[in-house]
Amino acid sequence: MTRPKRTRGKVLEELQAVSDEKIILQAAVDRHRLQQLQREERATKKAKKSNGKAMKLKYFKYLADNNIVDISNSSADLHMQGFNNATKTRMSNPVLLSDEFDRNIEKIVKGFKKIKSIPNLKLTLNICEMHKARGEDEKVVHRIYLHILRLHAEKPWVFSGENLSRYSEFDLQIKFWGYVFETYLGRRKEVVLQWGDTMSNTCKKISLRFKLDLRLLILKDNDMIADGGTGEFARKVTKAKLYADTLKSVVTTKCHLNGFLMSTPYLSEKEVPNVKFPVIQIMGLQGRLSALRIKKKKVYVLESICSFRFPNTLPQIKSGDIEQLVNALTITENMIIELERLYNDGQSSNDENAMTRVLNELPRRKKLKLENWVTDVVWDKADEEDEGGEDAEDENDEDTDDESQKSEEND
Repeated sequence: MTRPKRTRGKVLEELQAVSDEKIILQAAVDRHRLQQLQREERATKKAKKSNGKAMKLKYFKYLADNNIVDISNSSADLHMQGFNNATKTRMSNPVLLSDEFDRNIEKIVKGFKKIKSIPNLKLTLNICEMHKARGEDEKVVHRIYLHILRLHAEKPWVFSGENLSRYSEFDLQIKFWGYVFETYLGRRKEVVLQWGDTMSNTCKKISLRFKLDLRLLILKDNDMIADGGTGEFARKVTKAKLYADTLKSVVTTKCHLNGFLMSTPYLSEKEVPNVKFPVIQIMGLQGRLSALRIKKKKVYVLESICSFRFPNTLPQIKSGDIEQLVNALTITENMIIELERLYNDGQSSNDENAMTRVLNELPRRKKLKLENWVTDVVWDKADEEDEGGEDAEDENDEDTDDESQKSEEND
């Protein structure tokens, strides 16, 4: 039996029907794939949010285990867990660091206040370039002013939203922060800034293997006497990274503080609360300076000193961000200088001046009973690699890179 011949039109109709069926099938596949992607996206966001919350809880848990109170954090009483009521009462009135000497250059700062446009910026830059700095402090501040103003005047594209969003952590150190820190804090031979994921010997001795982005090393006669400060950098602000970096810095700083007191056996008890170690945290172009010290016997306190940022808009320069940055650096340097003084003071039993001591009826210095003041560093080695990756964003975190950048561009 022969098949009836199909006309050209019939063939085209059949092909069109097959094509329509393929389109319908592909649409169904696409819908299914879209739904799957949406489920994965929701699960990812939930995991990121959970990671931020988990890191926050971990932060306060370890602080409590280490007898550290973060009085700068407003989270409801979580940071007070593990302490009795008497200790909580003492923590309610912290003794904060006093304001330090302002090393900003008034003549140039007046020009900052007038910056509203590129012509204003260039005029202020010209005034700054013509300024004859006097004294080492003023010369250092002057160089930082020039660095920031020239970036805005000559390479404004480095502050574009697109570039800021693509910079790595290392980009931020090289393009913005490195010069500022080295110029100010690295100007004295007694201080060396060590960059790039290094571990301190003090921490290695207790098997605490934290790698830090920046360490401020204090030297005496070319020998290192202390890790005088820590610094951690991140390319943007996320909740998980914020708590992870702070935790790493604070636990490491406690180790350094304990080690410092061990190396100053004749430090008087009244001086122990004056031993303050700077903790620097940089996220993007924003920064925070804190200090860790022992407030009472076996009670460590983390105090927020000030916030600062590397200005990336003209309104930020006008509003005083450069001066605030210089003030943060000044406070950090003053804390390091004070550590040097306390180290020298704690080395001597004053017996080398026994005759003077006897004539002036001064008591012989007693050794500091270290066990009355410090507690051991508590840390689980299994947590050492858990550093709150930068992709672990909290979907409700107002301080994400995109949001903070938009607010800065609208200043």
